Amino acid sequence: MLLRNFVCHRELQDTMETFSESTVVFTELLFDTERYQFIVGARDCIYRLSLEGLRVLEKAAWPAPERDINTCIQKGQSEEDCHNYIRVLLMHNNRLFICGTNAFSPECSWRDVNSLHTVHEWKSGLAKCPSNPHTNSTALMTSEGDYYLASALDFSSQNYAIVRIMGTEPFLRTVQYDPKWLN
Repeated sequence: MLLRNFVCHRELQDTMETFSESTVVFTELLFDTERYQFIVGARDCIYRLSLEGLRVLEKAAWPAPERDINTCIQKGQSEEDCHNYIRVLLMHNNRLFICGTNAFSPECSWRDVNSLHTVHEWKSGLAKCPSNPHTNSTALMTSEGDYYLASALDFSSQNYAIVRIMGTEPFLRTVQYDPKWLN
């Protein structure tokens, strides 16, 4: 008897639901089973989709401003990388914490989970989101609202750190430029 631990794509073709957009680059997923939806972070926009049928419930455009794009290109980055790639997508209570690279000038916002266009607050993305869309990173928010990020924190992606941000307290990070902390 042969046991398989995987399913081939062609076996699912007739039953699988798909979602696609001209955006091309999807970067983050957040499942919200309580509301039977999921949030998708992409290049220059955020989507709210139904879990059933993958219907688009809402699409919120969030491109980088032209001045930030121009600065990014002047600093030697490619036009492709000088967009706003959503790299942090977390939920706390009924709000979403969303951060994007914003043409190597990270920016974050708190948004309503049922209305992506409803922005409650804008925050600087420094030490909250990577600048480079290609940088590996991991973000976590605790039930108390404490935020943790493991990522490069600078424009050149040389300064990797683990950061903790708790309310109004000063943020705590691993020692700068000491790779032993991350090995």
